[in-house]
Amino acid sequence: VLFCFGEFTEEVTTAVLERFNDKVPAIQKASLPSLTAVIATISKDTQLGLVASINNCLEGLIREVQVYGQSSVPGFDLPKGLAPLMPIYLNSLRGGTAVVRGHSLEGIRHLVRLTSPAALKPFLVKLVGPLIRVFTEKTLEAGIKVSIIQTLNLLIEKGGAALRVAVTQLQTTFVKAVADPNKDVRDEAAPGLGKLLQFGARVDFIVKELLRLLASSTGTATVAILNALLSLMVNVATATVKPKPDTFINIKNALIGHFSSQEDLVRFAVAKTMGEVYPHLSSEDQAETLSMLCSPSSELGWQGAQTSVLAIGSVVERSPTVFSSTVLSALLGALSHQQPMVQTAAVRASGKVICSYEISDTDGLTQLLQKFVELLSHLSADVRVTVLKTLKGCAKRNHAITVKQLPRLVPLLLPLARDRKVVRLKFAAERLLFHLLQYYRGDSIVRKYAKVANEGDAKALVDFSKRVLEKMEASGDED
Repeated sequence: VLFCFGEFTEEVTTAVLERFNDKVPAIQKASLPSLTAVIATISKDTQLGLVASINNCLEGLIREVQVYGQSSVPGFDLPKGLAPLMPIYLNSLRGGTAVVRGHSLEGIRHLVRLTSPAALKPFLVKLVGPLIRVFTEKTLEAGIKVSIIQTLNLLIEKGGAALRVAVTQLQTTFVKAVADPNKDVRDEAAPGLGKLLQFGARVDFIVKELLRLLASSTGTATVAILNALLSLMVNVATATVKPKPDTFINIKNALIGHFSSQEDLVRFAVAKTMGEVYPHLSSEDQAETLSMLCSPSSELGWQGAQTSVLAIGSVVERSPTVFSSTVLSALLGALSHQQPMVQTAAVRASGKVICSYEISDTDGLTQLLQKFVELLSHLSADVRVTVLKTLKGCAKRNHAITVKQLPRLVPLLLPLARDRKVVRLKFAAERLLFHLLQYYRGDSIVRKYAKVANEGDAKALVDFSKRVLEKMEASGDED
């Protein structure tokens, strides 16, 4: 019987598998026992060689599902619909070469995507266990580790609450992955930690482990740990096991310890995470934290000043009600800082404030916009480009207040938009004018401006609009 199909084993296997998505329900139903019978004739060693061809067949099914707008393949949604293929993939994962293991993991992800959550549920624990065991192998290649974490992330997303029974093992695995020597493994694992909270993962335990790792980490490893903390804070509201208040304080203190880091990515991650931690602090701790951000110690250097102002932007974006005269003064001060990198950070932070629909302090927002206009004459091209891009975002999200600066902006923007020496400045100025004038809606703002502007500025803007803006599209932004 083992030689029933001989050299046609691969063709017969994939031909039957294709019928799992047949249009006729009776054929779908018949394909499951047929595939089971076919695979029973194939030796385990031969099965390892079929993984790649089965994957190709599954990729074809994925294309069909996308074309026909299906959510899953009917054959896999039958009771035990995954049973024929699952042993092949798990055996390949346990005992195959690195290449075969990679194909096996890819195939498992295909199956997960092609199966409904209800049909996948009986197989979740059977999949998670072997994946975790293989991940813990001491000599496992980094590429396989990445693929395992990708597969676990997909299972978490698709499996939902059914994975609650495995959450302890999963949280331990993801913490180990965040601490992995390989950057790709760390980066893949960091966002996944937060998704586990809704299934009973313990925030306090995970944070304690991450802060322990953070204390001795450097470079990109630090960034990965900070991103893992960020993922936890973004998802903490979904946690079924609520964290203790001290947990948030411990995170805040750990973040402050990295304010003056020499690594740009570390400082950016710290600022972003601070914005997510802030709402979970007590009123007293919030006040203390905001005061520290608005008046950073000079001992932290310009790096600390940059992190502080970026954190202010993150805090205000997450909690707009904290905007006050103190925050405004801090932003205006940072916009006038002697270090251009602090100024660009202040521009981005101020942009988040201006774009917030919940802040009604028009005088304060106007002061920030006026400072932006001044910075368009800055010696640093980086500062000017950042101002232009941020103003474009403001024009798109809070046009009513941004357009009031039009009389001051047009004389500055037109020369930049015509200057071919610095292409990124020219492009950014063009896009800002396009959105500031809302040219995608017509030329009404241009005509209104032309009536009140001096003759030279009015003619220059009308000519530029006809020559350049008419050819632009609202979807042409690069960001």
